[in-house]
Amino acid sequence: GLLCFESLKKDAYSNDDIKFLKSISSILSYIMYSYTSQTVLRSYSAYDMDTRVLNLKMFKTLMEIEFQKVHLLQLTASVALLRIDDFPQQETLFEESPVSKLVTTVATLLKEEIPATSYLARVDEMTFAIYFYNMSPQDVFIWGEKIRVKIVRLNLQMISKQTTFTASIGIASLGRRSSFDEVYADVELALQKALQSGGNKTTNIN
Repeated sequence: GLLCFESLKKDAYSNDDIKFLKSISSILSYIMYSYTSQTVLRSYSAYDMDTRVLNLKMFKTLMEIEFQKVHLLQLTASVALLRIDDFPQQETLFEESPVSKLVTTVATLLKEEIPATSYLARVDEMTFAIYFYNMSPQDVFIWGEKIRVKIVRLNLQMISKQTTFTASIGIASLGRRSSFDEVYADVELALQKALQSGGNKTTNIN
């Protein structure tokens, strides 16, 4: 890349100005290099760096395999999307990002609460996807209601005060769908219905 500083005035920049620009350009180039390196590494990783759960790309790859397995063996399986409901955010220079702290805490809770045969992934900043092997949507609905209560009870310390949070959950079965993309579209629709009704709700679409 190239940095260009231009002025119509003659001799607008002193030698000290030039030295300063050279020094900040070296820092800027290091920042850009670090950012691009992280981006490349993330693209090759199967896990979300912040929560240590699967990323969406790997989750969908595994789900394509599970989809074929479930239909071949005629088993029951379900997928859920859990989204942390919106909450007022206040940025601060002196405390950890509230989003980062909350998402990490919820990820830890989900790891502890899902069955050993399940897959957990982070879909976006505030949303997780969970695959439930050999569990019907009705069973996952009961699980979802329990996990919603546990998230409300987290009562995290945020920006020097105690704050509670809620979550919305959408559920869909792998059965009667022709592809996992269709399953994922349905579970996204279920989540949207939960959010549109005000959030803090579990919705099963089948």
